[in-house]
Amino acid sequence: MLTFLLRRFAPDMDSADSPAARLRCGMVAAALGIALNALLFVIKLAAGLLSGSIAIIADAFNSLSDASSSLVALIGFRLSAKKPDPHHPFGHGRLEYVAGLVVATPPSSSPPPA
Repeated sequence: MLTFLLRRFAPDMDSADSPAARLRCGMVAAALGIALNALLFVIKLAAGLLSGSIAIIADAFNSLSDASSSLVALIGFRLSAKKPDPHHPFGHGRLEYVAGLVVATPPSSSPPPA
């Protein structure tokens, strides 16, 4: 399915050196990740509420956090595609790496209250 969508929305996906093709591939993958994880959240939440299973409800929220990771990737791709400006003469391409770092960084764990 992903290959079909990429061929439909990013026909030049095989040219990895093209910034436009890279942007389109990233946008399609991130949008698909958001949509499918949001759908999984709704289905799992409904199943968890109907069955009364806290584990399924927790897994639903895990899917929602996966959707937020895809949202960060989508924003990173959008921002990295911006044209160079006076403050960033070489462009904004490094923002892809910053978005990847944000997605990969685990949430901070604070000690439990005493």
